[in-house]
Amino acid sequence: MERPLDHHLPASSATVHWGHLDPAAAPVLRLAPGERAVIETLSGGPRNLPPEGHPCRVLDSHRAVMATQAPHLGPTC
Repeated sequence: MERPLDHHLPASSATVHWGHLDPAAAPVLRLAPGERAVIETLSGGPRNLPPEGHPCRVLDSHRAVMATQAPHLGPTC
C-alpha cells in the first residue's frame, strides 16, 4: 500500500513566481528527507485559458494568480 503524501503546495499568489526564479525568495515549503509533496503549477497565462463554456474548468485560485501577478520574464536589454 502506498503511503499518503506529506504535503500539498497549492498554486497561489503567495507561492507562484511567473517567468522567473528568485534565489532571494523565501522558501514556501520545506521537506524533511523522505517526505513527499504534490506541488501545483500553472502553465500559460490568461490567453491560454479555455473559452467560456469549455468542459475544462480553471480553478478559482489559479485565476486569482493570473489576476494578481504580472509576468516577470527576466531582464530587458
